[in-house]
Amino acid sequence: MDFDFPEEATIRKNNKIIDEVLRKRIQIIISQFALKEDFKNDCSIITCSYKLKPSRRKIKKIKGSGSGVIDALFNAAMTELTKKFHSLKEIELHDFLVKVKFNESLQQRKTDAPVEIKIALISSNRRRMYFKSTSSSLVKAGINATCKAIEYLINAELAAMQLSKDIKHAGERNRTDLVTKYTLQLAELVKCVSYAETIKNISKKE
Repeated sequence: MDFDFPEEATIRKNNKIIDEVLRKRIQIIISQFALKEDFKNDCSIITCSYKLKPSRRKIKKIKGSGSGVIDALFNAAMTELTKKFHSLKEIELHDFLVKVKFNESLQQRKTDAPVEIKIALISSNRRRMYFKSTSSSLVKAGINATCKAIEYLINAELAAMQLSKDIKHAGERNRTDLVTKYTLQLAELVKCVSYAETIKNISKKE
């Protein structure tokens, strides 16, 4: 996949906003990953441990099933993480694309060629988001692409929450310049995913 979808430019732009708003981004660290293929029922079953870095929470184990390793991991992660990150409830796995880069192979049989996987997510407002990863392992490329997608969604929600607070505080200080800046940044983030429920919950707590 030597081309980018227009939506990927939006994600890159939003990542810059997230980096500016958040002091530290959340990372998903996957370990002890195991995959089992149920050929009879045409189903993939995964179990793994994960940790959100730099969170101090302990390592957790998750298990999930689906139509392939990406679907299984996505389902397991979403079931676990929607408990805290509400916007993830609006996200669905839409598609994934696979490209084998035979020109980068070092072996005559080409079996060592790296694989690029690009997954597409779709939100409740029907906006697509693309995330990709390349590895010599098909499974690893799929895992990394899935983690990149979920990391983006988590950090985008945290950034939206912070911007909502910043807009309110800037307004209380009559800093219209900052209100405008933060509002524009938030407007960019919500183009992909709606954070209405998350922001509403913030208002209730305050």
